[in-house]
Amino acid sequence: MATFVKHTALSADGTIITYDTTGRGPGLIIVHGALSDMEEYTQLAIALSGKFTIHLMQRRDRQGQREVYSIENECQDLLAIQQVTGATFLFGHSFGGLVALETAILFNPFKKIIVYEPGVSINGNWDWLTVYQSAITGKKYRTAFTAFVQGMGHSPLSKAPRWLATFILRIAIRGKDWQLKKKLLVSNLREHQEVKKLEGSYKKYSTISIPVLLAGGQASPDFIADMLSTLTQTIPQSQVLILPGLHHLSPQNNGAPALIADHISDFFGSPVEFIQKLDDNY
Repeated sequence: MATFVKHTALSADGTIITYDTTGRGPGLIIVHGALSDMEEYTQLAIALSGKFTIHLMQRRDRQGQREVYSIENECQDLLAIQQVTGATFLFGHSFGGLVALETAILFNPFKKIIVYEPGVSINGNWDWLTVYQSAITGKKYRTAFTAFVQGMGHSPLSKAPRWLATFILRIAIRGKDWQLKKKLLVSNLREHQEVKKLEGSYKKYSTISIPVLLAGGQASPDFIADMLSTLTQTIPQSQVLILPGLHHLSPQNNGAPALIADHISDFFGSPVEFIQKLDDNY
């Protein structure tokens, strides 16, 4: 069983950012997605801990809200951990993938980056965000959660009547799982307001000068593959890897973290072998 050691880093605005460290080898920071925390990526960290020193970042707002929020804050948080740890590799999932790409263009502190289905919006539909914000204001948290799940388009419930989707989600997500989601609903609103602000700004990623692996799951909706295709045409040193049978939540504990860990190790550890594997897949 891997041992995780807790650490902290001080971000530029004075926010204390926590992270857990395990393993040995080159430094690799893992940045989690929306409506989740670093605890949901422990299996991924353990699977990688034999080859890398893993730093599981706990993104801001997981230990209390701050009045001011921006994607730049998130990037400063990640930079603070990078500066303390000296890590040169980065893995970002979903919203964490967006933070990874934004950090790369602002500060460029890493040698290689992997983003798994990053939260980059190229031509999104934001009608759900209005419903979500209204529900949060009215403290109708289940309604807000349903609006988010349907608005993201990853779930089969996306096209179901809202009342039915709410009913099914109430049964499927409950207990400790629901309490975590509920606690993060306000943070999730702030984060996706930032995603909306960045809508269509992906062309700036053409300035990223390091190797980037754009990964996704074959079971994810078509718009994910389209987004990754657009990004690989934008980022000079980038490749796309679509993993059979996987979906948006596969990097998390209940997904397929061990399989994803194998591809992470290939990309960061053996670039020649990795390129050959990509060639074999196509």
